[in-house]
Amino acid sequence: MRHFSFFAATLIVAGTCAAAASTAARAESFQAELRIDGQKPVAGLPNDVAQLDFADGSGRHVALVRQSGRVVSPGALAGATAQDWGFHEVVVGRTVQDRAHGYLVISRSAKDVLYLRTHTREADKDGRGPSSAPLYTGTWRVTGGSGSFRGLWGTGTLSIKSVSATERQWILEGEMGPAQPPAADKKKPAPKATHKQSGHPD
Repeated sequence: MRHFSFFAATLIVAGTCAAAASTAARAESFQAELRIDGQKPVAGLPNDVAQLDFADGSGRHVALVRQSGRVVSPGALAGATAQDWGFHEVVVGRTVQDRAHGYLVISRSAKDVLYLRTHTREADKDGRGPSSAPLYTGTWRVTGGSGSFRGLWGTGTLSIKSVSATERQWILEGEMGPAQPPAADKKKPAPKATHKQSGHPD
């Protein structure tokens, strides 16, 4: 029996995504809402899953998951596509333990792409129906970007909630901003050369 199934997701990243184009040197919060539907992928960004079931009675399986959607909130990321690339390690027993890590790729255009590294684990919770309690909790951080996202850094916490049988809401909270330029090495000034004149006998 396959434990993992595709789902739709809603992503909320706290604050404003204006940091992507900001030249300020400080971090800023940002916000975006994202929906991903495993049964309705974005054109050109297919959804799929490959699963390996362990035949050793351990109840373990691993799944490689790819699913896509769009940012639906206003702001700098409005209308951007998003694709989740995840690797899930699942143990099904008296409770279900699901740990995952992967990348969330947000593309505003072919040149403007933001990469977030994610780590999640299933929360201690029975059932997978609609609920206000998170199904997964974890962390995220920016690992790269191109175009207007180049040079950004960011990090924070992540929780995933159920909206329906196939829909999930992702909530990311943290900070994001332009990367601090490396501090210039302060070189000590070279000592001034001194020339000692030799004395001449009278």
